[in-house]
Amino acid sequence: MLSEGWGNSNIGELVDILPGYAFKSANFSNDLSKGKPIIRIRDIQKHFPETVFTGDYLDTYLVNSEDILIGMDGDFHICRWNGPESLLNQRVCKIWSKKQNELNDLFLFYRLQPELINLNNSIAGTTVKHLSTKHLRNLEFPLPPLPEQNKIAAILSSVDDAIQATQAVIDQTRTVKQGLLQHLLIHGIGHTRFKQTEIGEIPEEWDVRKLRTVAHIQTGIAKGKKYLEDTIELPYLRVANVQEGYIDITKIKTINVSKREVERYSLQEGDVLLTEGGDLDKLGRGDVWHGQIEHCLHQNHVFAVRTDRLVILPEFYSAQASSFYGKKYFLSCAKQTTNLASINSTQLKDFPTIVPPLEEQNKIIKILYSVKKEEGLTKEYLDQLEKIKRGLMQDLLTGRVRVKPDEVDTT
Repeated sequence: MLSEGWGNSNIGELVDILPGYAFKSANFSNDLSKGKPIIRIRDIQKHFPETVFTGDYLDTYLVNSEDILIGMDGDFHICRWNGPESLLNQRVCKIWSKKQNELNDLFLFYRLQPELINLNNSIAGTTVKHLSTKHLRNLEFPLPPLPEQNKIAAILSSVDDAIQATQAVIDQTRTVKQGLLQHLLIHGIGHTRFKQTEIGEIPEEWDVRKLRTVAHIQTGIAKGKKYLEDTIELPYLRVANVQEGYIDITKIKTINVSKREVERYSLQEGDVLLTEGGDLDKLGRGDVWHGQIEHCLHQNHVFAVRTDRLVILPEFYSAQASSFYGKKYFLSCAKQTTNLASINSTQLKDFPTIVPPLEEQNKIIKILYSVKKEEGLTKEYLDQLEKIKRGLMQDLLTGRVRVKPDEVDTT
């Protein structure tokens, strides 16, 4: 049932949609100074293209600040672009209102978000789902009068501003943590005497050892593996679960595994989980597993590093792997293509691991934990804001809660 004054509108009658152009990959470059930034699906959420196009192009395909973009593959992400002027690549589309007196662009942006989730759930696809412009043009949803659209957009935009400001605090905290970690890995705590090693100068009491000599590296189970013997269904961690500095267990999938191989792929409390790669931001990211789920396995794209705790603490190695030092090593030996990189278990085993005395490792961990705790508190606040936004969207976009044009100041 429609709210009073609302109408049921077909989006195809109110918008223009521009699909991206299939720019030739032969003219792509990672040297950002050589061409025009080009927006690929992977760039939508980051708002920063990692690739440039060096050939000729039509201005029709230029994307500017606040343009609404939708990824046409995968999760159908949507954004209001706030990156540099860029080109619109294939499988990304730009959408805007062609009837500004009927449809507010910012309202359109918020209204499309739940619709894209519904489309993603309804479109069949065993691997990567594909969105078409026809899917978008066939959308129908309740539309309030323009003044009410403006107010709804203003309310949701104010929450988004708070979310972005909070995320900026988190990003700054992470930058401070990285700088502090880099200093501690080079200078330690209170040292005056240093020595030269294969990785440079470190405190005299410290050592550098191949990871294989201080830890066991366990590879994970391959999805789709067929078993003839008895199997059991167990939870397992995917790359999506292993984030930078935390393990996300909000969505856990299960996998069938032979009963005799359960121990082979099982995680133990204290395992350091690291991703093998994919997009550059996935290379070697991870955190310590604290046994949040019983009898949990891990995918073959996630390594489990089980340290010898008499030599190196898992928290210390995890911090080291996520530091600039660790990232530099992973990038130096990774197999790379355009914006993609991956490491194998042999390269991980050769990681030149910095090994201070255990007492000093503990001190460094405590210093880093205090920063991480502050980051965690800010992240909790961010989660609260996002929960508030979800509730507001559900109420305001459906007309369950009405707003009047004079209730919010949009100036």
